[in-house]
This record gives sequence, C-alpha cells and structure tokens, in this order.
Amino acid sequence: LPAGFMEGPDTQAISDEALDLSRTWNILDSKPIFLNGKGSVVIFYAVIYKLFGYNPLYGRLADALLGALCVLLTFYIADRLFGHTAAKIASILTAGYGYLIQYGVYIGTEALGLLSIMVFVSGILAARDRRGAAAILLTLIAGMSLAICVMARSEYYYVIIPAFIWVIIAL
Repeated sequence: LPAGFMEGPDTQAISDEALDLSRTWNILDSKPIFLNGKGSVVIFYAVIYKLFGYNPLYGRLADALLGALCVLLTFYIADRLFGHTAAKIASILTAGYGYLIQYGVYIGTEALGLLSIMVFVSGILAARDRRGAAAILLTLIAGMSLAICVMARSEYYYVIIPAFIWVIIAL
C-alpha cells in the first residue's frame, strides 16, 4: 500500500479488527467488539473483507459509496421537509462538504454512523405518511438503523432520547 494509505482516525485498528473477525467469522469467539464503540463498523468491514477479500481499498470504496448514499438521503429528507429547491441546494452542499469528503474515504466510523442516522430520519419521515404494517416496518427499520448508528459512533448515544421523542411526535 502507498505510504499514508491507512491514515485516519482509528483506520488501522478498525481494519485489523475487521480482518480478524472476517477470518474467524465467529463473533462469540472474537474480541468484545460491541463494547469498544465501533461494533457495527467492524462487522460492516468484516463483511466487505469476507465478500471481496482483504484489501483496505475495498473498505475505502465502501465508505465512498456510503458517502454518496448520504447525499441521496439528504435530498430525500430535505425534499420531504422543505421542498424540491431546498433539497437540491442541500444535496449540493452535502456533496461538497469537506467533512463528508474527508471522512468518507477513511476506514472509520463516520460514514456508517452518518448514513445510519440519515436512514433513521428517512424511515420515520416515510412511516409518518403510512398506516398499518408498512408504518410498523418502516419504524422498525428506522429503529435498527439508530441502533447501528449508536454502535458505530458511541458519541451518538445522546441522540436516543430526543429521537424517540421526535418519533412519538412525528407518528
């Protein structure tokens, strides 16, 4: 790998832990990945490495894809809340946002954490307009994405209570 390829916040540690998990593929025998604040990210990269082989480039490409999905979800959320013109502006600003560009190519927790919180918001917005089984399914998907977000970025624990209050008000 070129010099500096594995630079980034926790890049090497996450990549090594994901590689170990992908080789053993038994979460129960691995290190306690759910206790280190990066559990879902390690599992995400372990799946990538298991499917495509170990190369950090695959992890970076997966992060870039997650960043692109964040731009699309920004458009969806802004369109639902503020209208089509604001959605275009928000998605353009998101695509050019330095934090998303920089951390979107590191093997780290940022891309999965951000995408998960955006899936949560999108799921609640979509469930708000539906009734019955569809609303329940979308709310469950939103809840699972919030759990993935908190497992990816332990700093997002502060989001849980306001998120549930918002869900009660929105639905």
